Amino acid sequence: MTTVCPLCRGELLSRGVDADFGLTRCQSCNVRFELSSLARVDGHPEEAAPIPRDPPATPFLARRDESPGRLRLSTRFMSGRFAFLALFAVIWNGILWLGLGANPDMILEAPFVLIHVAVGIGTAYMALAGLFNSRSIELTRGRLHVSCGPLPWPGNLTISTADLTQLFCITQVHTDSYGGETYTYEVHALLNDHARRKLLAGIATLPQALWFEQEVERFLGIRDEPVTGESRTRYLAPGSKVPPR
Repeated sequence: MTTVCPLCRGELLSRGVDADFGLTRCQSCNVRFELSSLARVDGHPEEAAPIPRDPPATPFLARRDESPGRLRLSTRFMSGRFAFLALFAVIWNGILWLGLGANPDMILEAPFVLIHVAVGIGTAYMALAGLFNSRSIELTRGRLHVSCGPLPWPGNLTISTADLTQLFCITQVHTDSYGGETYTYEVHALLNDHARRKLLAGIATLPQALWFEQEVERFLGIRDEPVTGESRTRYLAPGSKVPPR
């Protein structure tokens, strides 16, 4: 079993609850992996057989539009994180405008107010993106195009479908100042030269990420095969056992 992160070559450690649930985490990029997805068979590059999985249902707020030679998958950004940003933006900007209403010259007298304004605009923009933006993958027989909009947002890219070998999902761990953890999921592409490209990030649930992966592979006729370090199953409930491979 590899002890090196397949994404960034950082060190993998497994301890405590992670070890009990058959999980490990990269100490460099903070991605969590299932130990079984890193297993090797008799020292050869082939991986252990994957756990069978049912095709995920179309996620809430997702759309699938297919016509001959074209497939478009899209889903809304909306998640609890953006709802929190929206609330924060309302409170933050409300305080700002109340202060400016009482003393309009404050923005000139106190330079730190400009920082307050910048934070308010930034959080308001991210909140609006969370409410109105969608992420989408559009496929033709020769091109895969990823876009986020209608508000400008990073992550747009185009790659040739001829370069695609597999799609796979990973789990990103976010740790807060109190030691709590939340997870988001990413869809990556494995290319013919073994390079890995991030297609989508910030997906709220693993079934939603798997929906993108499997729909693209179905449309392009890509046979689903294991990829080192991919997330293929939901995390186990406390007290449950890791399914045998």
